[in-house]
Amino acid sequence: MATAAHTALHERVFGNVPFTHNRPLADLAAWSRIEHTLDETHKRFGGYITSYWPMFNFMNAALDYFNGGRVFWEHGGTHLAKGYCVFWERGKVDWWSNSYDLTPPLKLEVAVLESHADSQCVSYRAHWNHAISRTLCHVCE
Repeated sequence: MATAAHTALHERVFGNVPFTHNRPLADLAAWSRIEHTLDETHKRFGGYITSYWPMFNFMNAALDYFNGGRVFWEHGGTHLAKGYCVFWERGKVDWWSNSYDLTPPLKLEVAVLESHADSQCVSYRAHWNHAISRTLCHVCE
């Protein structure tokens, strides 16, 4: 009989979906869309906002966006300027998180980003649980 710890370890080691115990550190579909958008627009990465702190921190670091980690999470700090694109998750992003998990400064940044007339969004299924729909948005300057 497997315990919850054994099931979680098995998910982490073998990557079997759907995940029911582990939370991913990266959204691989978002990552590939981010890289494709940056390549297609010839822009630089200006940050990624999602309401799950570990994914927020890992994705920004992995995409070479130095943002101060916890400082960015608590105070905001995307870089939307000429030559940059900023990305964010719209709405409830997974079974463990809610849009209210975002800090007030990040909520404000998302509201500003969503007010751009040229923002674009795409919905897709999470690779770790295909029952979950996620929406990635971006705006470029």
